Amino acid sequence: SQLEDAIRLKEISERQLEEALETLKTEREQKLSLRKELSHYMSINDSLYTSHLHVSLDGLKLSDDTEALANGFEHGGLAKLPPDNRTSTPSKDGLAPPSPSLVSDLLSELNISEIQKLKQQLMQMEREKVGLLTTLQDTQKQLEQARGALSEQHEEVSRLTENLTALRRLQAGKERRTALDSEKERDSHEDGDYYEVDINGPEILACKYRVALAEAGELREQLKALRSEHEAGEARHAEEKGQHEAESQALTEKVSLLEKASRQDRELLARLQAELKKVSDVAGETQGSLSVAQDELVTFSEELANLYHHVCMCNNETPTRVVLDYYREGPAGAGRCSPEARGRR
Repeated sequence: SQLEDAIRLKEISERQLEEALETLKTEREQKLSLRKELSHYMSINDSLYTSHLHVSLDGLKLSDDTEALANGFEHGGLAKLPPDNRTSTPSKDGLAPPSPSLVSDLLSELNISEIQKLKQQLMQMEREKVGLLTTLQDTQKQLEQARGALSEQHEEVSRLTENLTALRRLQAGKERRTALDSEKERDSHEDGDYYEVDINGPEILACKYRVALAEAGELREQLKALRSEHEAGEARHAEEKGQHEAESQALTEKVSLLEKASRQDRELLARLQAELKKVSDVAGETQGSLSVAQDELVTFSEELANLYHHVCMCNNETPTRVVLDYYREGPAGAGRCSPEARGRR
């Protein structure tokens, strides 16, 4: 029963080792897919950051164009423009560049989701590491139990061998006494007289010699069988010891690999957090520059409306309502006209 328990414990440890191998394989596949997703999101981040820079440059270019238009008004160019050119205004979409807060929020959400995934995988690897360490400790305990059971079996075999030897000696003594009694009885029947048997006679000595030879042969056979059993037990013990040591070494290597993978994941997580901080800083700077550009556009629109009204008044012309409505209700100038312009209207 103890040998069966040891075999069962060995099978359990082998199954646990196979499960650990499957877990490592699944983990490797998950890491590969995570790296692919991370590279994809990094390319998305680069494209979004480039689009931010283009939006900022377009806003600055629009400011330069409006300055040139103001200089043209000062030189009387507005009065010479055809009516179509004077009433044509840029579309509302041109004055409302997309707010970078949405893009920065999207970048933050993508990077935060990736960081959360990495944190979850790191926690899962820590749990698997603890599980493998527990399995290693259980395997070592099972190995110690198997060694104890094997030593107990050796002690039991030695005790049974001693008992068997004692029983055989008793049986041999009983057979010798029976032979002596039969010899006495035979001699008494042959002589018909009662006399004391000479225990040192040749027949008695020959009988003792035959019995001793038989007992020596039996003892040699017993010794040979016990020696073969002992050698077989030692071989099994050495084989089991080697297997358990190999399993323990394999589990130790797996634990070291998991620790290395966990350390790499921590480094990747720190690098992603640093990149997220950089992207957030760039998005904040871009948003600030866009806000400044929008404020400048609003101010310039107010000045341009006042200038247009003043030029029309100087030329005794009625300001075009389309232009005034645009500066009054446009996306950049809605509700932001100066008090002087309101008074003149």
